[in-house]
Amino acid sequence: MTTQNHPYIILLDVMLPDIDGFTLCGKIRSETDVPILFLTAKITDLDKLQGFSFGGDDYIKKPFNPLEVAARVKAQLKRSMQIPSRHTRKQFYDYGAFNINANTGKLIVNGVRLECPTQELKLLLYFANTLTKF
Repeated sequence: MTTQNHPYIILLDVMLPDIDGFTLCGKIRSETDVPILFLTAKITDLDKLQGFSFGGDDYIKKPFNPLEVAARVKAQLKRSMQIPSRHTRKQFYDYGAFNINANTGKLIVNGVRLECPTQELKLLLYFANTLTKF
């Protein structure tokens, strides 16, 4: 993936002409933590387990209901992009020298914006949200 391409989600088939989707998923996963949903006709339990072991976030079997696919995509995007939901209490956490903006994904420490991988930002937001409940 180039620095110009930043997909929000990837729908990936397992049976591709030049490379199998599991291998491609592993390569994509080494570069990004964007959600990857397998959309495939390979339906055995072993196939599903293999998809998850290569880094897939969901596994949808063909034939599929388009509304279900749309709902699964929406759920993954909601988690990965921290789209505010009705359950989210705060969007900005201020701990003095340490600030997190859940809407923009900005992490500020001692006045300096730090790059924070998505999974780590999610973890920080989880802890921040948990702290505000006490």
